Formats: sequence, C-alpha cells, structure tokens
Amino acid sequence: MHEYIFTLRLLHLLFGVFWAGTAIMQHFFLIPAVRSLGPDGGKMMQAMMRTRNFPIVMLLSGFITVLSGLGLMDSFSGHFRTEWFSTGYGAMLGIGGFSAICALLTGLFVNKPAATAIGKLGAEISAGGGPPTPEQLAEMTRLRTKLEKGASMIAWCMILAVATMGVARYI
Repeated sequence: MHEYIFTLRLLHLLFGVFWAGTAIMQHFFLIPAVRSLGPDGGKMMQAMMRTRNFPIVMLLSGFITVLSGLGLMDSFSGHFRTEWFSTGYGAMLGIGGFSAICALLTGLFVNKPAATAIGKLGAEISAGGGPPTPEQLAEMTRLRTKLEKGASMIAWCMILAVATMGVARYI
C-alpha cells in the first residue's frame, strides 16, 4: 500500500505541477505575448501545436494528474465515503478535484479540437502560397478566440485546484 500511495502522489505532483504551471503561464504570459506579435505570434503557436504536440502533452498530463488524484482520493476517503467529503479536508480536496476535472474536460472538448483546427487551417493557408482569404482569416480569429477562452478557463480552474488542495489540510 505504501508504494501505491507513494507512486500516486509522485505522479500527481509531477504531472500536476507541469499541467497547472504550464496552463497558468500560457494564460498570463504566452497568449498575451503571441497576441502582441500578430501574424508572427500565430506562426509560433502553430509550430508549437504541430511540432511539439503541445495539446497532446497537456491532455496526457491532465489525465495522469486527474487519475492519480482520483486514486489518492479513493484511498483517503475510504472509497469515496460521503462522510469524508463533509470534512473541511475532504471538501477542499473535492473542490480541487472537481476543478481539475473541469479543466481536463475543457482541454479535451474545447482546446484540443480548436488547436487541431488551427493547425489544419494554418497548413491550408501555407499550402495556398498567398495571403489567407477573408474567410480563412475570420475562421482563424474564431478558433484563436475559442482557444484563448478555453485556456483562460483551464488556468482559472488550475488556480482553484492548486489553492484548494494546498490549503485543504488546514481547513
């Protein structure tokens, strides 16, 4: 049992720190910098999405974080007993876990599809050899806005998750 909890905690902490830290940094620093660069920023984001598999890495980190967190919660709560969640500690971890799951679902159903579509549209625009059409520009703007809103949601969910889990034992 000790090795099981140790492994879950290690996975939860390592992947959770990466996932939350990257999401928060992306929202507060990377996206505003990319926006300020105009078309060059869009090229950088397209390269990051395509060549570094950023959406996949973030989703994988989120899945490992959430699954290891659920394993820990199962162990700590006596298999999700309701009484445990009525304690301050259980309630805080429950709020944090719910917030992390919301972030993961946003990444899976909003950001991943938007990032994939941006990559395809960027490749289509590059293959065209000329400037993008007004329709392509409008679609790229729509997709970027969707991606930015999703990234914002994820960042704020991560802030809530980290904060509640960080103070849970003191509540």
